Amino acid sequence: MDVVTLAIAKRYTDEHSGGSADAYTKSETDTLLTAKADKATTYTKSETDTRITEKVAEIVAGAPEDFDTLKEMSDWIDSHEDSAAAMNTAIQANTTAIAGKVDKVSGKNLSTEDYTTAEKTKLAGIETGAEANIQSDWEQSDNTADDFIKNKPTLGSAASRSVVLSLSNAGSGLPTSGTVYSALENKVDKVTGKGLSTEDYTTAEKTKLAGLSNYDDSALQTAVSNKVDKVTGKGLSTEDYTTAEKTKLAGIETGANKTTVDSALSSSSTNPVQNQAVYTALNSKVDVITGKQLSTEDYTTAEKTKLEGIETGATSVTVDREITKNSTNPVSSFAIWDALDEKAGDIARGDKAVFDSVYGLGTAITSGTDLDSLTTPGNYYSPSSSISVSLLNCPLPYNGFRLNVYYTSSTARIEQELIPNVVDTQCHEIYKRSIVSGTAGVWYKFVGEAVQVSGTNETSTSETI
Repeated sequence: MDVVTLAIAKRYTDEHSGGSADAYTKSETDTLLTAKADKATTYTKSETDTRITEKVAEIVAGAPEDFDTLKEMSDWIDSHEDSAAAMNTAIQANTTAIAGKVDKVSGKNLSTEDYTTAEKTKLAGIETGAEANIQSDWEQSDNTADDFIKNKPTLGSAASRSVVLSLSNAGSGLPTSGTVYSALENKVDKVTGKGLSTEDYTTAEKTKLAGLSNYDDSALQTAVSNKVDKVTGKGLSTEDYTTAEKTKLAGIETGANKTTVDSALSSSSTNPVQNQAVYTALNSKVDVITGKQLSTEDYTTAEKTKLEGIETGATSVTVDREITKNSTNPVSSFAIWDALDEKAGDIARGDKAVFDSVYGLGTAITSGTDLDSLTTPGNYYSPSSSISVSLLNCPLPYNGFRLNVYYTSSTARIEQELIPNVVDTQCHEIYKRSIVSGTAGVWYKFVGEAVQVSGTNETSTSETI
């Protein structure tokens, strides 16, 4: 209390006491003054107003005009109790949710499955790209099986391998009761659920542990409230260890090696080969059929069709080029033509009267006819080039002609012979083809040219049309 304050208090007491019982004693004055605030530690009204204004400004900083006073905020909350309650609930829910989260570590996140130390050690011992190995079976005798052991030695009997088949004590017989008892004396009795420790857990350590007492861990609980529960030997993974990866790893045996799979067949490689490579190789092969094999020469479809048109037991037929009285062979059409031509005299070959008088007209071929359809034996004719040009499968579309149709070795084999209506004393043409079982062959052109020599004056050549 300063001197001025004491002086004022004393003066007030002196003026009003007058020795009266109502005057304050020094003790009472001290008590009253003690209850007053100390100016050094007390805000003035002006200072208080300034501090309040500053704090209110901090609270409503940036608030809209309608909510820039505590009164306006209070009124809004009173009129929106449901919204305010919802915000409080959301804030509490977020607080609870955040408390159950683990702190983030850059580049790491939680795994779908627990990635254990044993699995990590196992994975480190497996080469990249390794596949599951098959356990070998000593008893497997099928050398094509995957678990067959190659080059397996012959072990023989137990006696031949000097195998001791019984326990012994001092070299012979079974151990004595005393020996067994002495050995068991150095053993500890088993307790279910317990076993030997990796490290010796001593009496001193047990006493030390028993002397530990609990402590107030509220601060620690607050610090770890946002942490995930720890599991000894485990931590966050750099990559997500998924269920699929866990299943895959479980299917790979410890120490498995990567198997190289060839993409193509090889005569020297001992590696397995891709299924698709085997499929491609087999797809280029012909299926085996019992009793059949590959041919030295290609047996074509044309040859097969030709062979089907030849009857069983058929023989080669010699066709005579000239008419003789002693031959039993068939005679060629142009030989008959020559013989008849001689009978007809010097009349031009292209004269229609010659065909009418010597051969007869036969059946007229109508416009647009397909010569493949004329398979009934007989004589046919095209009277002019205007008809011939409209015909199908006709080798001579520019002139009239005569067509002779007849069977050869059977009704399944038909010959067509086409003779043009041309006037040419120097060249004679005939067109022939076969129709076997309904399939028409190609036309062949036979040409006879006049040659001025003694004896016969005809030679012939053939040309495929």
